[in-house]
Amino acid sequence: MPRKSKTPTPESTALNRESQRRSRARRRELIDDLSRQIEEYKHRGIEATLQMQSAARVVLAENQRLRALLHRHGISPDDGVSMAMTKLKASG
Repeated sequence: MPRKSKTPTPESTALNRESQRRSRARRRELIDDLSRQIEEYKHRGIEATLQMQSAARVVLAENQRLRALLHRHGISPDDGVSMAMTKLKASG
C-alpha cells in the first residue's frame, strides 16, 4: 500500500484554497443574514413598544372617562364593582 505524500500537490492546494474561499463567503453571507435579522427584530421591538404605549394611553383615557362617569353617579372609584353596579341600578 503506497504512502500518502505529506506535501500537498498544486491541485490539492488550489482545491483547498477554493474550499476556504467558499467557506468564508458562506460565513460572510450567514453573518450578513443574521445582522439583517437582528435589525428587523429591533425594528419590530420598537414598533411593539410604540403600539403598547399607544394602547396604554387609550386605556388610561377610557379609565378616566369611566371614573368621571362613576363620579357623576356618586360612586367612588374605591367602591367594589358589585357595589357600583348596585348603585347604578338604583339610580337608573
